[in-house]
Amino acid sequence: MESLKKEIEQVKKDTISKLEGNESYMKQEARSKDDADVNQLAEFGKGVKV
Repeated sequence: MESLKKEIEQVKKDTISKLEGNESYMKQEARSKDDADVNQLAEFGKGVKV
């Protein structure tokens, strides 16, 4: 019974760290997408003559 509890705890920890990893990956992706959008706007802005 004790080893089962330990295994469950380990699975919980693994799952939580995977989820946290996914979350930071998603944030990273969103940030790089925002950067790409900003760069695209900057490039577009250079082409516009007022």
